[in-house]
Amino acid sequence: MASQFEKVCEVQKLCPDTKLVSIGDRESDIYELFSSALEDPQAPRLLVRAEKSRNRQLHDDSLWEYVFKQPVSGSLKIHVPRSGSRKARDTWMDIRFTQVTLKPPKRLNKHGPATVWAVYVLEQEHSDPIEWMLLTTEEVPDFQTAKRCVNWYANRWGIEVYHRTLKSGCRIKNRQLGTADRLQACLGVDMVVAWRIYHLTMLGREIPDVPCTAFFSDAEWKALCCYVYKTSTPPEEPPSLQQSIYMVAGIGGHLGRKGDGPPGTQTLWRGLQRLDTATEMYTIMNPQAYPNMPSGP
Repeated sequence: MASQFEKVCEVQKLCPDTKLVSIGDRESDIYELFSSALEDPQAPRLLVRAEKSRNRQLHDDSLWEYVFKQPVSGSLKIHVPRSGSRKARDTWMDIRFTQVTLKPPKRLNKHGPATVWAVYVLEQEHSDPIEWMLLTTEEVPDFQTAKRCVNWYANRWGIEVYHRTLKSGCRIKNRQLGTADRLQACLGVDMVVAWRIYHLTMLGREIPDVPCTAFFSDAEWKALCCYVYKTSTPPEEPPSLQQSIYMVAGIGGHLGRKGDGPPGTQTLWRGLQRLDTATEMYTIMNPQAYPNMPSGP
C-alpha cells in the first residue's frame, strides 16, 4: 500500500488541479501512511478501512466505541454484489462520522499524533451486517461528504469485478507471448474487452428494461437474435438489455437454470466472442443493409 500511495503522489504532482484519493482495504491500515499523507497539504487524500484488531484507543474508549456513540447523521442505499454464498442485495447503511486523533505506536513516537476523520458505516437490520470503519484525511464536515467517502470505498467492488474479469474472463494469466512488449500490447486489448464486459453487466443491473441498443449496435442485436433463435429474419423491435445479456451468456455457456444466478464474466466473454463472429457473418449475408461493409478480395 505504501508504494501504491507513492505512485498516487507522483500522479497528483502531474495533476495539481485534480483531487486524487488513494483507497485501501484493512491491510492498508498503517500509521505511517496517515502520517505521510498529512505531512504534505498537496498530497492526495487517503481513505483506508480500519482494522478492528488493532484496538486503537481514543480517550477512555476504543475507536469503535467512540465513533459508535456519535449520532447517526443519515442513511445511504448501496448495492452489495454477490460474493461466494452471499447473495447480491440492495441495502441501507447508517452513517456516523467524527474527527479523531490517532496515537502513533510506540515505535513511531517521533511522528506525533495524526488527526483524521472517521466515517462509521453499519448495515440496517441484517443478521450478518456490513460494518466499515473508514479513516480518511479528507475533511468530513457534513453528511454529504461522509456519504461521498462511503461511495468512494464502495466503488472498490467495481474495481474488483473489473480485475476479476480481466483475470478470469479474458484469462490474461494464460497468455504465453514470449516478451513483455507483446504481453503489454495484448493487455491493452484485453483491458478494453474487460471494460466492455463490466460496462455491460453494470448497464444490465441499472437499466435492464431499456432496449438493448443502449449497448449493442443494430447489426449486433439482429445477429444475436438470428443466432439464438436459428432464423434468418430478426425481430422488428430489439429485445430488452436484460434479455440480450442472457442471450449472449447463453451462447457463451450459461445454462440459465433457476439456481445458476446471473451470468458471470467468463460466459459473457465467450458469448461476446461468438457474437462478433455471428455479427460479421450477418453483415456479409445482408450487404444491402450494411453498404459500408468492406468487400472481400
